Amino acid sequence: MPRPPRIQFPGANYHVVTRGDGRRELFHDHARYKAFLVEDAGYYWTLNRYINLNPCSGARPLVADPESWPHSSFAGYARRLKRVDWIAYDQLHTYWKASVGGKDPAAAYRRYVNAGLAAPENPFNTQLREWVFGSEDFLRRMIQLADGADSHCQQSTSRRPGSIGAEEIIAATAAYHGVEPADYAVFRSTAAGRDMAAWLCRRWSPATLRELGPRFGLPGVDSVSNLVRRAERRYQESRQWRHDAANIEQQLHLNTEHKA
Repeated sequence: MPRPPRIQFPGANYHVVTRGDGRRELFHDHARYKAFLVEDAGYYWTLNRYINLNPCSGARPLVADPESWPHSSFAGYARRLKRVDWIAYDQLHTYWKASVGGKDPAAAYRRYVNAGLAAPENPFNTQLREWVFGSEDFLRRMIQLADGADSHCQQSTSRRPGSIGAEEIIAATAAYHGVEPADYAVFRSTAAGRDMAAWLCRRWSPATLRELGPRFGLPGVDSVSNLVRRAERRYQESRQWRHDAANIEQQLHLNTEHKA
């Protein structure tokens, strides 16, 4: 069975996997491994917990808890005093603060991982096409790249190809919901349609997550990504939400039938 496509572009996130046993070599060359594309920081916590709970899993676990495994990065995520210089712990913790809040993400992470001991969660159960952790829209874009996009396109995937600007989408969404576009730019705004506007901007406009941040009153790309992910869940769960989004797309003359 051929391995899944391996797409490479600047800024991409990957969950890299390989297996070995009995002190055998893990990496024999530059191509013998699996690389799962990860859409954004919203998937970091689940994947990180899965990795750190691996020594505690299976019929014969190596240790009883993740902090007891000496080769794990768990200790640094869970306790600031045990950090090393070459691991980017703050990416995980910044996302937690942006999406959930709270003053002590390290303690929250400890609780989250320890809860996984009692109720293990396997993120591979939710992967798409065996090579993507992310939304259906992200999968469609990656398939488009894998199906013959040139190198220039691959280097530009941080900006989505689109035919409309973010400002026009935000204005149309705000008008549809009876609010002002400026209402969306307030931090922790509860203005109607804010998540839909962010989702439509990512779906149709060339604006990056960083560029969308100020338009939605959000401090960083992780916060915008989290807002879009919440919208994606609402799209999957609510028929009315999908209906409203489709109406806005129709008003903007966006051709959803040919959307990749």
